[in-house]
Order: sequence, then structure tokens, then C-alpha cells
Amino acid sequence: LMEQVKQIRADAIMCPNAVELDHFSRSGGSGTQPPPADLASIVKKNHPIIGYYGALARWFDYDLVRQAAQKHSDWEFVLIGPDHDNTLTASNILSMPNVHWLGSRDYSQLPNYLGHFTVATIPFVVNNITLATSPIKLFEYMAAGKPIVTSDMPECRKYPGVLVAQNSTEFIDLLEHALTLIHDSKYLQQLYQTAQENTWEVRVRQIVEAISRKPP
Repeated sequence: LMEQVKQIRADAIMCPNAVELDHFSRSGGSGTQPPPADLASIVKKNHPIIGYYGALARWFDYDLVRQAAQKHSDWEFVLIGPDHDNTLTASNILSMPNVHWLGSRDYSQLPNYLGHFTVATIPFVVNNITLATSPIKLFEYMAAGKPIVTSDMPECRKYPGVLVAQNSTEFIDLLEHALTLIHDSKYLQQLYQTAQENTWEVRVRQIVEAISRKPP
């Protein structure tokens, strides 16, 4: 969209999604709170929890998650969100014992779920939809201080600390690497700093500054 608009308005600015920092910050999403009831039994297994929240739809790469879950039966894969177009059901991924779908959850509840993820993911199919996607969850994961592994989307490649996989083998390798970063203070601080640079307040300032530069 930006490429198209730039041809018409050279002064257009790119203003992607952002984060409500206080809502998702590490203090509220560190896993120090008791897990929600539907997550408690999974947490008790004391296995790494590879998490995702958001729509489960045709752009979600079910096969990517399936391959990771098959290779690592000692990991728990937690999916939160609506089965937007019945592709989750059709994928049959829920037949795997270490893949768990908790359904949709309210925005107010997300930080507690996220706090109990070990690694946060965005496993999307790379297509025309996701190539033009600014995943709001990317910044929310950062604010919570969670290592992040994603598919190879341009928006994900832009930010330091995001581990971007180009194929299924790399996705699994990066998940394994991400588990070594959960206590890496330098890495986690980098994520949090990036979240601080991508809040809604920062976006508003960007817009206000652009408007103020426009001559009357």
C-alpha cells in the first residue's frame, strides 16, 4: 500500500501497528501470575510452551506447526484465537497430543496467557496477504519479553531480536535457539527497547509531526 500511495503522495508516512506497552509489559506478562485455568494443566507439564494468539485462518501455516510438534513431542503448542474460516478444524492438527487450542480470549486476558508462553510465534504462510501484514502481536510479544520466531515476512525482518525462518527446518532450528534466549538479559532488553520504540504514543507523535510539517 505504501508503495502505491507514494506514487501519489510523496509525503506519505508508513505508520504500522504498535503496542499498548503497559498492558503487555514484562511486569504484567512475566508468568509470575498463576496461569489461567485452561492453561494450568499444560503449564504443570513443565515443558516449553510454544505459543500463538490471533486468528486461525487460511494464512496460518498449520503444516509448519505440525512439523515442529512432530519433531518435539516434549514441547507444548498452544493456540489462542478463533477458528476464523474452519481451517483449524480441517487441518486436523488438534489430533496431535501436544497441540492445544484454547479458543478465543479477551484482550484483557492476553497478557497472562502470553506470560506463560516460553516462546511466542507468528507461523504464517508467506503470501500476498502476509507480505502486506503488520502483525500487532509482534510488538505485544516484544513488550512481554518473549523470544519471537516468525515466518519470513518483511515486517518481521525489520526489527532486531525477531528470529525469522525461511522454511520449516529453519523454523524448528530457531525455536530451539529461542529456548536458549529466555534468560538472556541483553536479548530481552533489546526486545523491550524495540517495543518502547513502537508504542501507540510513538505512532501518534509520528502522525502529529507529519501533519505539522504540512504547509497551511
